[in-house]
Amino acid sequence: MARKETKLPDGRLETDFRNEVILKASETGRVVVWPQNAGIAVTKNDHAIALGPTGISDIIGVARGGKFVAFEVKSPTRATTSEQKNFLKIVKTMGGVALLYRYDTRLDWDQNAVAARDALLAAIAAAEATK
Repeated sequence: MARKETKLPDGRLETDFRNEVILKASETGRVVVWPQNAGIAVTKNDHAIALGPTGISDIIGVARGGKFVAFEVKSPTRATTSEQKNFLKIVKTMGGVALLYRYDTRLDWDQNAVAARDALLAAIAAAEATK
């Protein structure tokens, strides 16, 4: 059973915001990112297939230079699960770039997408600086 889609304050879906952030980040040429679905898929033969580890981030990718990227985007009210926090911690511990962006109600849609992209690029730059 699919989970209910989370709506942002302007009525748009959190998933649509995730996709907008992916587009903005991809336009920079500094990172290749894609949406990462989680959960379990069931084949027509009733075989369950995990779509990723529990808590995997909404956006996964690789930064120029090879750093793994895990980026979680959230609505202003949706809680980050302990599994999601743990996944981000593992990625950081292993040398990847991991961050959470919470949609800011003081900004409009485009401003939030740019702010999320800029937060991602800043985290990548910080990770590169610690090589």
